[in-house]
Amino acid sequence: MATYYGHASWDHWNVSLFINNTEDLYFYALDKVRMIGATEAAKEMMQQELKGKKTPDGAAYTFKTVYAAIKDIEDVEQC
Repeated sequence: MATYYGHASWDHWNVSLFINNTEDLYFYALDKVRMIGATEAAKEMMQQELKGKKTPDGAAYTFKTVYAAIKDIEDVEQC
């Protein structure tokens, strides 16, 4: 399977890039993970709140792209 900078696709990479490198989005995602505790629920909630929106580069915030980005946050939190 081809990857894009270690991500499944350009969309996954772009959404992760913006969530993990935009201060407001990063702390929003981090708060969701910490507040809810279950990252699956945090991912679902965040995706629903971002539904229909796109990154400035045009990548859609879908469940899969948000899931991948928050998984990165979850991995850091567990360290």
